[in-house]
Amino acid sequence: MPKTASCVVHSVTILAFLLAFPGSLAADPRDDLLAARALPAREAVAHLEKALPRAGELQPWYLLELARLEGEQGNWSKSLSWSSRQTAAPEEIADQAARWHGEALYKLGKTGEARSILKSRLDSGKTADPQVYLSWFRVADEGTAARLSSFDAAFPSLRQTDPAAWALSRYLSGLSAVREGDWKQAVDSLSRFTPDQEAGFPDLAPWSRYYLAYSQYRLGLWADSVRTFTGYLDGWNSHPLSWQGATTAALAAVQAGIDPLPLAERAVRLAPRARKSPNRPCSRPRSSSIKRNTPPPAKCFPA
Repeated sequence: MPKTASCVVHSVTILAFLLAFPGSLAADPRDDLLAARALPAREAVAHLEKALPRAGELQPWYLLELARLEGEQGNWSKSLSWSSRQTAAPEEIADQAARWHGEALYKLGKTGEARSILKSRLDSGKTADPQVYLSWFRVADEGTAARLSSFDAAFPSLRQTDPAAWALSRYLSGLSAVREGDWKQAVDSLSRFTPDQEAGFPDLAPWSRYYLAYSQYRLGLWADSVRTFTGYLDGWNSHPLSWQGATTAALAAVQAGIDPLPLAERAVRLAPRARKSPNRPCSRPRSSSIKRNTPPPAKCFPA
């Protein structure tokens, strides 16, 4: 969610609570929470930290706001510390609390814990924010197809109302399916992102193109895989996975009865050198692992 839209959502949530309980609290906690909205991020954090001891029933809103502010500044350890204090977020902010908690865990490399937090919220059946699903797809490695069906049922008009979120749901669910080894779902999701949505997400485009081709290869769609890999190599020849792409494309060409020599020559040219190897972050799967239902390493998945 864009930062401006996120701020609007949080402001509306806070105002809705304050209007619903006008006489339940002293004025100071409400004033402090609203005043923080007008301050720069660091000043807002300091203001809320100082006011937190008198937050009373508003404490969950304070904790969420602190977690969000720290997260948006990239201070994920601090963001996590605030989220971890959120023992039972009220339903009005439960989606946002789970999202920021899961995001902080993910950014700190605690993927399993992030998955657990987000899954718990989604399994409640009360999720009303598509961002929670997107956060889950970013870390998930199972149940992708079923979760995507739930997502589409919950937000049937999202493609029209929030095209960016819809596009990301295809990309992220596609990578989730690759991690899971569900190649059919991976092709279904990524083919809805590539090529139509690539222009809006230039940093994600080559990764989607590569993993679409890779998933087509795993499904035995040899000719499709060659075409997709060729488009990937033509568009992003220096991408970190270009050598792997050319190598796998050559193998797919053999299976499809297409001349593999041009792709094999391309793979030789792109092969990493001993001294300078920009294409080494994700090593090419060995031929034995290509035949198994084994996803690539986790480090090969940008989100």
